Amino acid sequence: MSAEPTEPSKTDDYLAQVAKFIPAEVVAFYVAAFGLFASAKEGTPVETLAWITFAIGLVATIIYTFWVGKKDNVPNVEVKTVFGVIGFVIWRTLWADHFQPTHGIIRYMDHS
Repeated sequence: MSAEPTEPSKTDDYLAQVAKFIPAEVVAFYVAAFGLFASAKEGTPVETLAWITFAIGLVATIIYTFWVGKKDNVPNVEVKTVFGVIGFVIWRTLWADHFQPTHGIIRYMDHS
């Protein structure tokens, strides 16, 4: 009996598929940080803080993915780490564009 490939569910949209490459802890940190940015007082350098958060998330993705992969003897951990980093950048670009503080890395949609 061979397992047939299953089609992704309708709820498993593009953003969710990309997020699967990123450690959940990094996603949770990033979402929580943006929650704090939403309540920042006027005059707070939110865009600068968002870029710092991006850098922390990027480094955390590299370290966490590589460390867990090595610990669990995952084959091709280096390749999976690269996919995790690429996934984080794509996810952050798409996800953060929905929030006013940063407008995403690349503004790909007109939210008028």
